[in-house]
Amino acid sequence: MPEADPKPSATEATQVTYLRPLALPSIMLVSSAFRGTMPPTTIDRRWNFALTDSGDGDILVGRTEVRLQPGVLVAFEPGDCIAPLRCRTEAATFRTVLVDPEFATRFLETAFPDGGVELRRGVLGEAAVRAFDAFWSAVSSDNATLEQEGLLAALLEAASDDAGQPLPSAPITPPI
Repeated sequence: MPEADPKPSATEATQVTYLRPLALPSIMLVSSAFRGTMPPTTIDRRWNFALTDSGDGDILVGRTEVRLQPGVLVAFEPGDCIAPLRCRTEAATFRTVLVDPEFATRFLETAFPDGGVELRRGVLGEAAVRAFDAFWSAVSSDNATLEQEGLLAALLEAASDDAGQPLPSAPITPPI
């Protein structure tokens, strides 16, 4: 069974739950709910695939604004600074899959030995959202390792397609 670690943040309005699948220890699933507040500015060393389940707001990634609404899936590169700008709703919920970059590289080389699959940052398309949901469900249900690995490959492949809207790769600097 995956390890679940509910950790309420310093703000009572925020609840964050971490889930690390035993089959894929270089992956972490994070479920977060914010009420009346925006999430803090973050910089992570991992690939970050964040799906908005509810709420409406804007974030700043580098110098680019991204609108978050239900069903929007955004891929962030390791080292991206993600800063909240505004929240248009009282509450918001997100699901995030964090992937160690070295693991992602090795995994892609193994899953796609012919190459052609390279992760990119940006707002991802519907195929990536479906792959994200399927992977999340398989890990949350503690499905077989092979199924989790196959669905992770589908998510990473969908995240490499150019079906979404790329974010510019300008230097990322935190807001002042």
